[in-house]
Amino acid sequence: MRNTFFHYAIATMIGIAVTSDALAQDPRLGIEAVLARLVPTRILPDDMVLTGQLTDPSAVPQPFRITIKGKDRVKYEVGTGAALVTMTLSRGAGWREGRGQVTVLQPYSAMQRPAVVPFFDLLAEASNSNLQITDRGLFLIGTLTSRRYTLRLPDPTPEIRLFRRALDEEIDLYTDPVSLLVVRTERWRMAENSMDVRLRQVAEFSDYRNVTGLAVPFHVVETAVVSSRSQFRTTYDVDNVTVNAGVDDSIFVAKEPRR
Repeated sequence: MRNTFFHYAIATMIGIAVTSDALAQDPRLGIEAVLARLVPTRILPDDMVLTGQLTDPSAVPQPFRITIKGKDRVKYEVGTGAALVTMTLSRGAGWREGRGQVTVLQPYSAMQRPAVVPFFDLLAEASNSNLQITDRGLFLIGTLTSRRYTLRLPDPTPEIRLFRRALDEEIDLYTDPVSLLVVRTERWRMAENSMDVRLRQVAEFSDYRNVTGLAVPFHVVETAVVSSRSQFRTTYDVDNVTVNAGVDDSIFVAKEPRR
């Protein structure tokens, strides 16, 4: 009996070690484990609405509302009344509205995922066989040792892009190896007025809370790095999250500009 128990214990420890080693060596298993931590069912919600307070370099808090539907539609609303500014991104198209004016975004600038929630970002493509995943190893963020992954999804239709320049998606994703929560993402975005100018964008996530089984960050800090001396920081403090409320498709349709 003692020998049986001893062999069982050894086998169990070996199994745990092999599993942990597999997660460390197979980046796809690691990324799938992170997504499963954030979305245990592996089924993304149909829609999500986040509301709270936003603080930008003006240091004046403003109310915000972020409405997400699927992986490719999101509407940002900041401010109230006449000061309300909105930006809508819908399946490769995008526009900004404010003070009675509508500005249409270039397609290369409009192709953005709802990155303010990690599991709607490129992480959502974990099961996509075309997603390229590289484990960059451990990386220190302050006092936290994180695991860094690079996720890259090649553009499936580069031939239809402006100048046939592929719009590949790529992010560096940093996770807490213990909790498997996403603590930071980093990406390079093309400037709205030029495909040749790229800006570094960093998002940091904390204060995760359980919302209908989903792990959602309630504190998000986004930093757009223009140069070593120029940074634009935006902080989102979430007050409330609503999941699967039946968001109407009409809010992602462009309104006719005022004449």
